[in-house]
Amino acid sequence: MSIEAVRPSEPQFRALIEHSTDALALLARDGSIAYASPSMGGVTGYEAGELEGMHGLSLVHPDDQEQVQAALTSIRNQPGASIKITYRLRLREGTFRWMEGTISNWLADPAIGAMVANYRDITTYEHIVQEREEARANALAAREATRRMDEFIGIASHELKTPLTSIKGNLQLARRRVAMA
Repeated sequence: MSIEAVRPSEPQFRALIEHSTDALALLARDGSIAYASPSMGGVTGYEAGELEGMHGLSLVHPDDQEQVQAALTSIRNQPGASIKITYRLRLREGTFRWMEGTISNWLADPAIGAMVANYRDITTYEHIVQEREEARANALAAREATRRMDEFIGIASHELKTPLTSIKGNLQLARRRVAMA
């Protein structure tokens, strides 16, 4: 079978990207969205056409914009380069979700002429990671508290035993004297 025979046609390619759970966007050199796949609606709540012409950074959480801009800048002048990135994206409803994606520079390819951004929602994964880190920190804090409590009990026990031993010895002496009297 020839390569041409297995190369996807435009309708096949559209079927692949339109029904994907990942979102796909084509970004112009300036970062504006030239194309957004229909799967964008399932990921972000925006219809594909609503995003076209909008600058991609306008949807990125303010705390993540510098990182995303740096990623775009780093590959913009490197044809064929790709970079993996994790950031928060504003949904249509106004909330933010964690996304993980890859941005690839296909600006020099006349058939594509854009940077290709593929991304997916990883919010659930990020929450699990965050909960695991919090649980680990809590476990470490509990171990440290237990260690300090054991240390305190050891010191307190020693401090209590010393006078009690003296009292016990004095009581035994007093009993002997009473018994001899």
